[in-house]
Amino acid sequence: MQKREIERGEQAEPMKSGLFFKVGAASVKPMCVCRDCPSYPGGGDRVVYCVRGASGLPVEKKGCICPKCRVYKLARLAPHRYFCFNGAARVLKKEARGQD
Repeated sequence: MQKREIERGEQAEPMKSGLFFKVGAASVKPMCVCRDCPSYPGGGDRVVYCVRGASGLPVEKKGCICPKCRVYKLARLAPHRYFCFNGAARVLKKEARGQD
């Protein structure tokens, strides 16, 4: 079965709660490379978008370094990218399987 990437036309809404949101983000934050990404919106925005979901700030797609991130590799998040824009990995994976 081939994985397919979900690409949104508009930026996803940020997630605001959930156990994985709180615990998961804190545990992988030290490995996160979001702040080094050319698409990072700045302004002290929270990172670990693959867990937290889309940024609450506007994101301009200028390149994506997710595939270089240790979190991305360990969690096997391919083929998805631009979590700052598209939303959390678990939501994208669910949509790719057709379980909206």
